Amino acid sequence: TLLSVAFHPTGYYLAVGFYDKLRIFHVLFDGLRKYRELPLRYCNQVRFSTGGHLLAVATGKTLSIFQSFTLHLLKTLNAHVDMITDISFDYKDHFMSTVGQQGNVFCWDVDTFEIASQNQDRGQEHNSCCLIDESTIVACSSEGELGTMSVYLKDNVQRLERSEVNFSAMQGFKTSAHNFAFVVGTCDGNVRVYGSPLTAGQFEDIPAHFGKVNRIRSSPDGRYIFTAGEDSTIYVFQVKDETFAIQNPGEKPPEDEEMALVVDEQLAEVILVQEQYVDTFKKTENEMQGKMDELEREIDYNNRKKDLYFAKRLKEAKSTMDAEIQNEIDRFEQLSRQKIQQERETAQTIKTLKAKHLTEVEEIEQLYERKLAIEAERFLQLEQD
Repeated sequence: TLLSVAFHPTGYYLAVGFYDKLRIFHVLFDGLRKYRELPLRYCNQVRFSTGGHLLAVATGKTLSIFQSFTLHLLKTLNAHVDMITDISFDYKDHFMSTVGQQGNVFCWDVDTFEIASQNQDRGQEHNSCCLIDESTIVACSSEGELGTMSVYLKDNVQRLERSEVNFSAMQGFKTSAHNFAFVVGTCDGNVRVYGSPLTAGQFEDIPAHFGKVNRIRSSPDGRYIFTAGEDSTIYVFQVKDETFAIQNPGEKPPEDEEMALVVDEQLAEVILVQEQYVDTFKKTENEMQGKMDELEREIDYNNRKKDLYFAKRLKEAKSTMDAEIQNEIDRFEQLSRQKIQQERETAQTIKTLKAKHLTEVEEIEQLYERKLAIEAERFLQLEQD
């Protein structure tokens, strides 16, 4: 039977509490892989520290503190006399708070795991808590049919809110303005938002679940709120309007708090995978690389073959073209020689014709002169007669 769940702040590990054991899983990109298993019975509460180096596990009224990565047991705390209902670490992991069903509230020094402060508030059935600092713990509880939100200091208790609806879960978180805000879940499924500083009656109800809100958690940077209810539904709320976080004008948060809330957006894209998957991926990659290399060689061979084919065709075409050009040149030279020969023959013919014409003209002139001489003689003969 599943009793509790907690994600490591990095998102790579998941602690799951069952009725008979505690299991630690690696969060892979496509599933969960079991890493370790601890024989702890009835792990009703599991919580990682803010920095992720500690894992607190509540088994009934006993609280066990483990080193997160080695799962080495650091300390077992037995101060509670009733069932522990919630665990909370402050933002610097200096202190830890726990609350119980019979109104017990403890603040622990994380360095020594000694009690730093404690309160006994009988009649309150605490179900959630939020540790703000060493001296301030905000707890959500049920008092009969009423819901109560209280602030526990070292010396006294302050009742902040009493509601006609029972409170079932609470989460405190820091907004980007570095102020605390509180989100409370009710037994009727509403999500109630309180600003900072906490003021009675100043809240906003958001209808969400059908039935009791079992658990509320926030992202490390305070930008998202996650709620889970008995209706088997998980809601994710994005914190956009942070005007409820009151801050003095010009006030700047300490540098260490600024650094504590920095979220590496690129690291959020890093995921864990199984070694078998990596080996399979590498094998597939190598096979695909081999196929690609073979395909490249085949393409290169075909390209070289085509280059040789087209080079041969180009050489043949060039040879044919050169032969045709040479033929045309030879023909042109032959025609030129024929033209010159014809021009010479024509010139000789014209010269011959001119000489013949002149000879004929001279003969005609001589004949004409002889005729004139004969006629002249006849004319003279006639004159004498």
